[in-house]
Amino acid sequence: MAKKFKTLYITKSRDLEDSLSVEVNNLYAAQQRGHDTHIVHPEDFFVKNNKLYAITRQPNAATLSSIESYVEYLKNDKFMIDERIPVNQFDIIFSRTVPKSREESINDNNVINYLQCMKTLYPGIAFINDPDAISKAGSKIYDSLVLGEVLPDTHITKDEERIKGILKKGAEWIAKPVHGLGGADIIGINKDYKKNLGALIQLLLRDLYSSTNEPRPFILQDKIEGLERRLVLLNGSELLGSYKKIISDEDMRGNSEMGAEYEDYKPTDIDYKLVSKIAPQLQKDGLYLTAVDVIGPETKATLKNTKILELNARCPQWGKGIKDRIKIETMSDRIIEFSEELYAKKN
Repeated sequence: MAKKFKTLYITKSRDLEDSLSVEVNNLYAAQQRGHDTHIVHPEDFFVKNNKLYAITRQPNAATLSSIESYVEYLKNDKFMIDERIPVNQFDIIFSRTVPKSREESINDNNVINYLQCMKTLYPGIAFINDPDAISKAGSKIYDSLVLGEVLPDTHITKDEERIKGILKKGAEWIAKPVHGLGGADIIGINKDYKKNLGALIQLLLRDLYSSTNEPRPFILQDKIEGLERRLVLLNGSELLGSYKKIISDEDMRGNSEMGAEYEDYKPTDIDYKLVSKIAPQLQKDGLYLTAVDVIGPETKATLKNTKILELNARCPQWGKGIKDRIKIETMSDRIIEFSEELYAKKN
């Protein structure tokens, strides 16, 4: 008889609102595969008698015939069951959160700390992703130090003189915060930067969330021209899906909120070569579900002119970019299947 997996899925309520949501599709796939699946939000953990508990929710139905029905249950508290469950009772734990405020960041980091302890105490739990790896890869420092070979020329510093020297080396640079999310605070620096160099550097060094005047380090990255695309990876090397980003003339960022549009994309040989470069490290660190943003020319692409802009390890998204419903469902089913395989490997 097949094992009935008990699965905990950590996510935000805002990510459970429609049938194209990555989180909804993953949850529905888990239910369809027979998992006893429970949802918890980052703020809904507590410790009692030295044991970690989650205040969870799940639809009050053994099975649901469609993902649309599943969404309707999620939206209506009358159709949901609330429970307080010791976290060590779960076989599989998905951690899929992205903070949008300082308060959310504190809650999310607390959850990662909880999960790091659970990993130490209960090595048989399958984590997607490994909480230690999420902690390391939650900032772009991981990208620069661990994946540096496949990135554009990249610098992290808060020294003004060093910044000036770096900017003089090239014609165009991309500046972005170390802990930035969703394309926030990314600035393109072109040949006209010299006119306002002092003010620009002060802007980049300013930490809007800090109560002190201590400058923040930020990233300067050589600007690469070409087609930008996202590759969704499972266990480092399995390319689950992909799409390309058509950047708006008014904003250089590849986010739909900034005017970017998404289209189908078929990965090329250079994409697979880049993935093969980073796969062993992702597997070693337990970064099982990730996405990489890649940029480079559409023809005559090489490892010299095609680079990974960044790794998305905390909660990579693809619901807006991949429009084929069957493809999205297939991806989610494979993700849940992999989590089962990971559990079996650990036990």
